[in-house]
Amino acid sequence: MKPPLADLIPAHRKRALWLLAAAWLILGLAALPSLNTMSDHGTGVIELELMRTTGKAQEVLSDYGADGRSAARTSLWLDYPYLVSYALFLALACVGISQRAHRLGRHRWAAVGVALAWAGLLAGVFDAGENAALLRVLAGHPEQPYPAVAYFCALAKFALVAAALLYAVAGLLALRRSGAPGTSGSS
Repeated sequence: MKPPLADLIPAHRKRALWLLAAAWLILGLAALPSLNTMSDHGTGVIELELMRTTGKAQEVLSDYGADGRSAARTSLWLDYPYLVSYALFLALACVGISQRAHRLGRHRWAAVGVALAWAGLLAGVFDAGENAALLRVLAGHPEQPYPAVAYFCALAKFALVAAALLYAVAGLLALRRSGAPGTSGSS
């Protein structure tokens, strides 16, 4: 299977990674005021994403009040460009590590990287689905399937992001060491 965005020239990939990392950070910081308002009204973003049941959704809506619901909606709308930035960042990072692993003859690492590059993009898709379900809940529809859809999308998103991020960091450390001039790293 071919990794996503693999045809991007390595120099462009490096620039894109920096830009996407900056976007990820800036968009995350832009959401902080909304996230703080949500927490001030009784429920943080993780609790919102993992509420799962109709009863918990009704409780969150009641706790939030108008200001908390407004802040949560703002946070979710800001999350769309945020999820694009992190999904593309994770995909490009995993592709870069995968290609380096392939050049160094570490073909299992390379194959895992291809799968996790796609997983990074898929995490963004799950995040978008989660946001859509949460926006329905915040629009006054706490009934199923919306809380459950948000919950399962959030779980999938967290697992995929964690796996892709762990691979990228571990691969960066392991492959940098094994590919550095003057080192005798093993494959």
